[in-house]
Amino acid sequence: MTGRATDELVGEAFETLLEERDRETCRRVLMRLPERQLVGPVHLQLRGCSVPTMVRAINALDDGLVRVAISRLPPGCGFANRVYDPQTGMLERESFIELAERHLADARDLGMQRELALIRIEGLEGGGVELHSDELPSVLSTLGGFLRSLSIDGTSAGRLEEGVFGVVRERGEGDLGKQLEEVTRAASSDIDLRFKTQVVGLAESSLSRNEASQALVHVLKSFAGELEGSVQIRSLGEALQESYKATVERIAQFRNVVNRLEFDVAYQPIVDLATRKVHHHEALSRFRGWGMTLEVVTFAEDVGITLDFDLAVVRKVLEYISRFPAGRGRPKIAVNLSTRSLEQDSFLKELERILSGSGSLARSIMFEITESAEIRDLDRMAKILDRIRARGNKVGLDDFGAGASAFHYIRSLRVDHVKVDGGYVRNLLSSERDASIVTAMTDLCRSLGVVTIAEMIEAEEQARELARIGINLGQGYLFGYPEREITV
Repeated sequence: MTGRATDELVGEAFETLLEERDRETCRRVLMRLPERQLVGPVHLQLRGCSVPTMVRAINALDDGLVRVAISRLPPGCGFANRVYDPQTGMLERESFIELAERHLADARDLGMQRELALIRIEGLEGGGVELHSDELPSVLSTLGGFLRSLSIDGTSAGRLEEGVFGVVRERGEGDLGKQLEEVTRAASSDIDLRFKTQVVGLAESSLSRNEASQALVHVLKSFAGELEGSVQIRSLGEALQESYKATVERIAQFRNVVNRLEFDVAYQPIVDLATRKVHHHEALSRFRGWGMTLEVVTFAEDVGITLDFDLAVVRKVLEYISRFPAGRGRPKIAVNLSTRSLEQDSFLKELERILSGSGSLARSIMFEITESAEIRDLDRMAKILDRIRARGNKVGLDDFGAGASAFHYIRSLRVDHVKVDGGYVRNLLSSERDASIVTAMTDLCRSLGVVTIAEMIEAEEQARELARIGINLGQGYLFGYPEREITV
């Protein structure tokens, strides 16, 4: 397993056989042997070994020797896809959350007594360690090794963000805060760090898997300070209630903002790539004091309240268009409509009522369908889009990609334009593969009489190449930023 002869290993420190990130964890694991006869299994990776390895250490005899057993793990055990934080050797946030959810399922389904311990280092800069000092890497390595040594399998510890860590461990492992203070003092007597800890039990058999996962994410966000008014949470049951409460409150706040039209709309130009003249604008919502627009819209989609928001944007855009004189002076504006909204009969009735009551103003609006991957009934959606187009409003698909579903949609849905996913545009000049995909999509759309729009254009070289390929329209910072006012 080591790739070396037995004689070569005699006299060598065991930890030197391991990957660098696992050595501090190894030291911490072996330090626990005086208090117990067996530690492990712990995931400690042998250097040069192509498969994951586990280590058990035994101190069961009176001869003063420690016996270490190393075993290979079978392929497909899940270790290969995990991402580690280089400073601590712990899992990065997403990998940790994924593993924590697996432990959560085990605790729920198998009755295992496990708990989630969360740790925040308070006053990192005021505790004798500056964020960019030479001493910080050593402290973080020691901290990571210690937390991993406490975790299930030696892997269930993660760095959630700067100064915030999580550990899944067996229940009742002692006062973690005091242990951390002792470990950091031992690492350097000049360091005086304070730790805030929170422990949450994972054995909540009353919750469904989805509820438990939702509660777990809420616990992590709450402790990391990502939620306002966070409270101390002791169980996943409490976390779920807090999550529901926070969601209900946020839904009420969102509805209030939408009903009062207390959000802004900015307009980004979309130009003809051949002439560089403005063809139309896209309406982009901006929320006041709610953080990033994408996060707010995603929240609305997740909880199913996009319907009122989409209608509010239509009303706001129509009101804005009404300020322009009739005729050629009126700008054409594309408004995003969620697939989830379009599938609701009540939404369609209200949208038609708004458009019918707006007279000639309505012809200045075009629609882009978002979340097209979520379309459940293509035949029904085709009829819905046909009704909208019959009113004189052009319709397009947002984020058009190269997947089989995208081509299935453009075959089934009669649309006026598609917007090529910005990822292809970003990689256009550096990836022959992406350039070929964009060319193929453009040729297909041209043969169907569908206009193509490329988004996220930031460089003149991109614009010229897209025009050469045959893309009709372009959008991006090269042509203009979203602005509150349109200059005709």
